[in-house]
Amino acid sequence: MKTTALRSAKAGSPSRHEAVLRSLMSCQAHSAANRRLARDIVWRWLGSRWPHLRPNAALMERDELESASGRSSLRVATSEDGAVWTLTVSSREREADPEWTTRAVVADGGAADLVAVETSCSDLSAAWVISPPAVLGQWVDRLRLEDAGVPVTGQPRHVTDEAQARALFDHVTGDGRRLAVVLLAAKGDSQYYGVDPRMVAQSVRGLAHVACLTAPALGEWSKLCGRAASPVTGTARIYVPGYGARSTGNDVAPPSFSVLPRPDLATEGKSQATELRHRLSRQLCALTVATCD
Repeated sequence: MKTTALRSAKAGSPSRHEAVLRSLMSCQAHSAANRRLARDIVWRWLGSRWPHLRPNAALMERDELESASGRSSLRVATSEDGAVWTLTVSSREREADPEWTTRAVVADGGAADLVAVETSCSDLSAAWVISPPAVLGQWVDRLRLEDAGVPVTGQPRHVTDEAQARALFDHVTGDGRRLAVVLLAAKGDSQYYGVDPRMVAQSVRGLAHVACLTAPALGEWSKLCGRAASPVTGTARIYVPGYGARSTGNDVAPPSFSVLPRPDLATEGKSQATELRHRLSRQLCALTVATCD
């Protein structure tokens, strides 16, 4: 059913559109009430972003619905067995602007409830900003989501000793993980990471797990993964799903990579921390398309 939900998230995208983000997560809860809450979150997100598209309460109960207003359109579809509910919204700010389409899916996966989202764009060359839709973070905040048995939250995971570093290593290299893992490293014995870990975790929730390593944990991590595949202060290191590093650290299997802020920030009035968060979000959005099957 995970594959079915993901295909539902992809199905029906206009052929000229290019996906910029995909996410699929499981809920710890599995009930009609939980799926109703997930759908209600989608409707509230739609109403806050496109109030002219939100239908009345009676229409929201329909299995099928289509409407349009100005340069925006809405479509709701439900599978024949009622297990998969999909809401698709397409919009452009001005006629000459690229069209953005976001598809949100809520599904009964049999063993668990599933939520999925895909965002696509008709012309990426004209897209100045690529960021996750707010509904993704709202799902994380309101639902009990998990990824390979690990809760999905908008908070960083603090890794302070060798045992916690080994547990994190098991998660990063384990099977079934669908979200990336972002690691931040403290500078020396301080709590300075070059960026606020909580702000990073909030900005990428639903796209990645975020963990911050203190000096003892970073030392153990370097032994497990190798120094070349470990984070350094002021950067964010991304470990993609299926990373599969070897415990010897001598033959680290890619891909993992670092995201750094650009050095020419003074001319743009941006801090390195802000630039790092923005670059990280863009990298993670692209990564979800490359790794989400």
